[in-house]
Amino acid sequence: MGKHKITLADIAAAVGCSKATVSYALTRTRSISEPMRKQILQAAERLHYQPSENRRLKNQRKIIALIMRGNRPMTNDSDLRDAFNQEVLDRGYIPQFFFFPDLNDSVKTILAGIASQHEIAGIINFLPELESLDLLRCSKQIPSVIYARENCMLSPVRPQYSLRMQIALNELVRHGHRNIFFLVDSATEKKAAMQKNLQDIRQFCIRHQNQVRVSLVWHPEERDKDALFPKLDAARQEGHTAAITWNGFLTTMFYQWAYQRGLRIPDDISVIGFEDSAFADGMAPELTTVSLAQKALAFYTVDTLLRKINGEKEQEFLIPPQLQMRNSVAAPAE
Repeated sequence: MGKHKITLADIAAAVGCSKATVSYALTRTRSISEPMRKQILQAAERLHYQPSENRRLKNQRKIIALIMRGNRPMTNDSDLRDAFNQEVLDRGYIPQFFFFPDLNDSVKTILAGIASQHEIAGIINFLPELESLDLLRCSKQIPSVIYARENCMLSPVRPQYSLRMQIALNELVRHGHRNIFFLVDSATEKKAAMQKNLQDIRQFCIRHQNQVRVSLVWHPEERDKDALFPKLDAARQEGHTAAITWNGFLTTMFYQWAYQRGLRIPDDISVIGFEDSAFADGMAPELTTVSLAQKALAFYTVDTLLRKINGEKEQEFLIPPQLQMRNSVAAPAE
């Protein structure tokens, strides 16, 4: 009878912990206490543990590729990038970002080039336009986590972006607002996320028996404040007392308009933003936001990817948006 090959289960039994904990200690893919790590390493040496060839190859792959949109230096993108960058580093891997200015015929060639790099252990995709199956075909044997779309079947990490509108409207109505407008970039008019927002607005008004009025203010694609400000003036004259802004740029435009018109936020008009990036605390007054908890999103996405890499069972995580109360919402003026 051949000599028994020492496995992770043997080390776990010797130390009194789980196989997953042993894996984390040996690969440094998750933070565990130093005393526990030391016990595991000592047990592995005492039992003469030898990692398999597959595990040695996995351990040589120390880069996590992150596919993001290029040529769009939005504040929220940089915050999200920082959250994932730090999470990947904390797990003992090296983050490497690949930026795509657009999706054209060269994408598959670029992806195949990414997949051919032997140092890459896994891919995280941020682009909802990049089809999951296309990415999996190009990435060959590299595990991938696709989380950018809410209903993506290939990812157990599902951000619930669509809840933002409901949370924002509920908060404004709770403060007594009945006339609200949604400030959105017209470039996103036909996107699926925008269509879902419009549907949520209609359903919200119906549930409130049309006692709440929500209008749309489309920002021109050329981002000309001389074209936008008259639209905001019209919304104000129509009796709107609160706004929801689609992104950080539109929030900044809204604040500029209010300042130029002598309107005080939130005494004269309230606003809730959909981006909770670093600038939200720097606005005057600080911006109330509804957005995803980016650190939680980074933690669970990277954790899921590492479970795939280590052949462990995945868990499903729903990441709901959170209301971050600051100082830009109050009851409407009498």
